[in-house]
Amino acid sequence: MSENTPDAVDIFDWEYLRQIAELVERPRTWTDGAKRFAYWFTSTGDVAAQNKMLEDLLRNATYKQSPETCEEVITALCKSLQADRNKMREFARNLGIKLSRL
Repeated sequence: MSENTPDAVDIFDWEYLRQIAELVERPRTWTDGAKRFAYWFTSTGDVAAQNKMLEDLLRNATYKQSPETCEEVITALCKSLQADRNKMREFARNLGIKLSRL
């Protein structure tokens, strides 16, 4: 990633993630998945590990998707996790994820 790429921790509202964090064994809903992600993300203070978690989430959620669908995924993630959409888009773009032009 480039030097200008925000770290994952800078994208999220840390307090909100701590509030929703829950170790959901088998997530069955989008909300369960958000809680599980928040749990694991806030369970480490390692920036590299947090970046990798977000990278894996974005790559898996957008694999072989159109730029429009990738935008929808990012929008949904930002709403669920109270993330900064512009920073999330920048993070995704630096991973090579194709996004729509705004």
